[in-house]
Amino acid sequence: ASNRGLAARMARRAGTPMPALAAASGGEVDDGHGSSGKADGAHARRSRARIPLDRARLLDLGCGQGTGSARIASEHPWMRVTGVDRDAGVVAIARELHSSGRVDFAAADFHELPFPDGAFDCVYAEDSLRRALDVDATLAEARRVLGEGGVLVATIPPDAYGAGPAGEHDTWRTSAMDVRERLRHAGFLDIAIEEIDTYPLGDAPRPPALDRMLYMRAWRRAAPLAHVERIDALRRWTHERLDPTRPADSSDPVEVLRGGYAQAVGMTLVLGEALVREGYNARWVTTIAQDHPAGRGPRLSESHATIEITLPDRSVHVLDPMTNVRFPHSLQRLIEEPTLADEVERERDALYVARSYDLYSTSFWYSRVVAVAARARPRATQHLVPARWADRATLPSYRALAFVRGRAWRAIRALGPVALPRIGGKRRRLDYGS
Repeated sequence: ASNRGLAARMARRAGTPMPALAAASGGEVDDGHGSSGKADGAHARRSRARIPLDRARLLDLGCGQGTGSARIASEHPWMRVTGVDRDAGVVAIARELHSSGRVDFAAADFHELPFPDGAFDCVYAEDSLRRALDVDATLAEARRVLGEGGVLVATIPPDAYGAGPAGEHDTWRTSAMDVRERLRHAGFLDIAIEEIDTYPLGDAPRPPALDRMLYMRAWRRAAPLAHVERIDALRRWTHERLDPTRPADSSDPVEVLRGGYAQAVGMTLVLGEALVREGYNARWVTTIAQDHPAGRGPRLSESHATIEITLPDRSVHVLDPMTNVRFPHSLQRLIEEPTLADEVERERDALYVARSYDLYSTSFWYSRVVAVAARARPRATQHLVPARWADRATLPSYRALAFVRGRAWRAIRALGPVALPRIGGKRRRLDYGS
């Protein structure tokens, strides 16, 4: 079966002309001027999903007729987007179709951008760098218009990998190694390049790139940034961006940000999305505590939401965007040693005090946790397990065991006190409902 699939794949490669491939892939569709109108295919969505959430001013490099710029603004309603393309006629169409209070356009060459230094905190280039007339000058300009902490998010097919013609207007046939070296030469730091075979994901074949696409992220910084510094920045941004006086009205992170209100659950939705966009391994965690002043029911049960993240150095941290605290420990350790939570420095500002956040971010909370639900995806079903299984809460076997135990205990409690046979002349009673 695999051989037949490979034969079909090679036949499709050989028989499909390149312009048709570009149109079918949902990527750039050449308009004959080296610019593009962008269809919203899977590749375009994957590209936009790599834009960091905490950006405010984005430059869309190679905007074509502006459709992609408008989509970015729609999907990130807190951002202002400027699209630039070297074809003045195409830019005129973009202005007519998509200009708004948050979207504008300019005509310029990539290597001579008409913007002041540091004008943007994100430069986005979806498949447009391969058409740069001067690659090194274009990358230098991209860095110039970024402020400190700004990021270049870009995609490019590695057309140097295979034989055969590339696009008619493509000027940069490159590889992952070449891209990394040129980005370093331009002065970018913390460069991350992900190479993906996009054919199995539904994109059309591209023989010169062996069906691969490079997704890159490179930062303008004075010095490399540690991962904990970046996740702290995202945690603070989430905390400051959202008003905790009422819960979110949506389970979609973008809609939560659009609404501007969120408490623990909504804030973890946003922070988790921000972390995943930048390649971090996060899981969404709900903890249940008992005997809590804000609790409900006979056991005064209360819930709280956090993020547990594993960094590339394998250190594990719990991020609490509502209380604006990062614990440099796993959730399991916090539950086993609750006083560790008290050792973490935090800013007890007026909001922290007024909303009694100590009740959720100190040993007061972690000493009362009795159950945990952890999810690798924010919208996955929650399965509660005992707190002592916190580090295994995403494993199906432990979820199943917790489910069976819960069903058994509920059945036993429904029986009430159980009378046991006489042992040693005495009748014992066990009350499983206690």
